[in-house]
Amino acid sequence: MRAGESNLDTPPAFSQVQVEEGRKEGREERVRRLILKFMEHGLLWAIIVWAGAVALMAINTPDPFWRWTFLGLSATGVVIVVVINWARKKLVGAAQPKDGSQL
Repeated sequence: MRAGESNLDTPPAFSQVQVEEGRKEGREERVRRLILKFMEHGLLWAIIVWAGAVALMAINTPDPFWRWTFLGLSATGVVIVVVINWARKKLVGAAQPKDGSQL
């Protein structure tokens, strides 16, 4: 094929680039959603992991005073997670319009 001639049977070369960009945009959207979910729930998971580590310390402590102290700290962490979830649901419910219309 000479310069200036075109073959109408072959698709343009940029169509593959558009497909790759579409995949990239989809991937970027998934990463963005993952980051938003992590930002929403990351603190809660951090508290759960911390409470689990403190509970493991309680299991391996021979002194009953420190065992009950660590178990109390671990239970407090779980209660904090429950309270944060409850408050989040209340705030989201309060932010929703009551008449059914959207903002």
